Amino acid sequence: MGIGAETHWRRGETARQIGFRLDNLVPFARLAAALLTPVVAAGMIAGHALGGWSFPPPPMWVASLLWSMSWGTAQPYGLACVFYRRLRELLPPGKTASASGVIFSMLHLPNPFLLGLTLLTGVLACYLYERNPNVIGLGLAHGVTSFLLANSLPGWLTFDRMVGPPILSRVLKLF
Repeated sequence: MGIGAETHWRRGETARQIGFRLDNLVPFARLAAALLTPVVAAGMIAGHALGGWSFPPPPMWVASLLWSMSWGTAQPYGLACVFYRRLRELLPPGKTASASGVIFSMLHLPNPFLLGLTLLTGVLACYLYERNPNVIGLGLAHGVTSFLLANSLPGWLTFDRMVGPPILSRVLKLF
């Protein structure tokens, strides 16, 4: 976040310009719901069919959702406000969302499930951000999407959402 803040400061970008705002939250939410509902619905249906559905008890949902939204604001901030904004300066229009999505997905190595999911949702997040730059909306969307998918899909499929060296031995068993 420090690197991102430094690049915004150096370029004279205001908090509003980078997406810390509320004025476009409603149009952001409409578009996010239209784009993410099919992804989440497909994940939840698949999770149910594959024996997932390990939601915490309802009294714990608020705390779990708040944590997901907090972490879910930090990740899309890096994706949209740092990678996407900087890549827009380097790449032709139409390539930036894909490149940002690839970078975002690579941060989830070596988890093959998260690689695919974060590529898709990373590109969608950049698409949303381009049309309605709103970091708060990205955080809410990421938090709710993560909460629903993480609790719907079975751990054997998602590799328990692990990334980095601890998961490597589990991934290598696939081959």
